[in-house]
This record gives sequence, C-alpha cells and structure tokens, in this order.
Amino acid sequence: METSGNPIIKHKYTSDPTAVDHDDKVYLYTGHDEAPPGTEDYVMNKWLCFSSSDLIYWEEHQGLLKATDFVWAEGGAFASKVIKRHGKFFWYVAVNHQTIKGSAIGVAESSEPAAKFKDAIGAALINRELIILQT
Repeated sequence: METSGNPIIKHKYTSDPTAVDHDDKVYLYTGHDEAPPGTEDYVMNKWLCFSSSDLIYWEEHQGLLKATDFVWAEGGAFASKVIKRHGKFFWYVAVNHQTIKGSAIGVAESSEPAAKFKDAIGAALINRELIILQT
C-alpha cells in the first residue's frame, strides 16, 4: 500500500501513534476508531500496526492485538506504547477493566514487532483499585 503526505494512514481512522525501529524498519502502532458514520463517539476495540523501510510505502499488519485479547478486559482500546527490550516487544495499553470500575493498564508481548501479541501477565498491571490504595 502506498501512502504519503499527511496523514500517512488514509484508509482507516487512527489515533495515538507510537513507533519502534527494528531491523531497518519503522513500526507504527495506532488506535483504530471504527465509529460508524453519524456516530458522535469513539468506537475503539483494537490497535493497528504499519511498517515502512522508507516512510513513504506502508504495509499494514492485521490482527496483532485487540482489547478483548486481555481476558480481564471488557474492551476499549485506548492509547498505547510499544517498547523493545531484551529481544521482545512489549505493548502497554489502556483498556476498560471487566470487573473493576474504570480503565486499567495491560501489557502484551511478542517476539516480533508485527506478529500476534499475547497478554504477558494475565492481569492488569495497574487498575483503579491499585491507584486508590496508593493515595
């Protein structure tokens, strides 16, 4: 797929980008707003990934991570950050918690930047109850 200019991703609504460089490529991770036409709200259930070796041509990598891949989450794919550490890729995300009111932070991991990510710990890293206990 060729996209150039601003915005670089034109065929889907994206938000909150974060990028990682790996093996001479840039991997761009974004939220994906899927709100139907006429909707005055965000509908974000998954994140997207695109890669480029020249920042002109971008390839989409589908199905890497959605909010419900965290069994403890009920949905809501909000802002995220991907980091590379010790040969793995960690995707930190904000999602709606299933049993605790409010959002929570989860982390998913993958051995490749454009491969399927899985919940790294099976629970929220941070949730509203933890924050309240700390104050």
